[in-house]
Amino acid sequence: MDYIGIFELGIIFSIFVLGMIFSFRLLGFADLTIEGSFTMGGAIFSILSISGINPVFAFLLSILGGGLAGFATASLHCFLGINKLLSGIITLTLLYTLNLRIMGKSNLFIDTPTLFSLVSYPWFDKVVLVFLCIVVFSLAKLLLSTNFGLYLRATGENDGLIRKLNYNPNKFIVIGLIISNALIAMSGSLFAQYVGYNDIGSGQGMLVSMLTAMIVGENIINPSSINRQLLAAFVGAIIFQFIYSFALEIGVNPIDLKFLIGVLLISFLAFAKYSSRKKINKNIGCDFI
Repeated sequence: MDYIGIFELGIIFSIFVLGMIFSFRLLGFADLTIEGSFTMGGAIFSILSISGINPVFAFLLSILGGGLAGFATASLHCFLGINKLLSGIITLTLLYTLNLRIMGKSNLFIDTPTLFSLVSYPWFDKVVLVFLCIVVFSLAKLLLSTNFGLYLRATGENDGLIRKLNYNPNKFIVIGLIISNALIAMSGSLFAQYVGYNDIGSGQGMLVSMLTAMIVGENIINPSSINRQLLAAFVGAIIFQFIYSFALEIGVNPIDLKFLIGVLLISFLAFAKYSSRKKINKNIGCDFI
């Protein structure tokens, strides 16, 4: 089993889980846009890279694309009054066609320079991943430690309180979803660079998979503080990727993996619900499920 590869993919997916924490856990917004944002991150990077754009600039634009997708979903809900779940479904549907238009076909191979090949050094790709992970999680910690971060968390728990403080909760929903989908697009861009291609179906099923990773991390590390919540995202992604790789290693048919992930998620959700009855829930964020 390739433990280094598991760790690398775990880092990439930990950024995805971190994005889900912003929308699902902090805002209480079950955002289905994320599957489209993940694909969009890879789509924008791959087409720009193939067109000869500098990989760093292409990477930044792929993150921006995800942020715009989050803004679209937030706008449907906050400005048009569309239901949260339906807003995400609508944007996800639109993104499928948009991603196809961006790539021009259903998949693109990336045989041009990426962030991982900027420097010809054997461990450079690992250094880049670790560096990006540290920067992203540090910035998230810094943001959530501010008054803005406190109001963002309060919006998911009780938006009426935000209104009493003379703030518009829609502002925090919009910004929160932009951050969430930008992080997920970043994960999608890194994943496309790591595997060397982007496919229109790369985001399919990612919501359940990464939700499972988040729940696994939260069951292992009781996220009673910001630091522990961020650590739960990282640990959950690493453990989930290990379980996924172990299943393939022992010969589980890839066709059955989605089913096993669903069973795993149900098991952890049932365990979390049962155990919460016996103790006071001190976890930060809202209960979206």
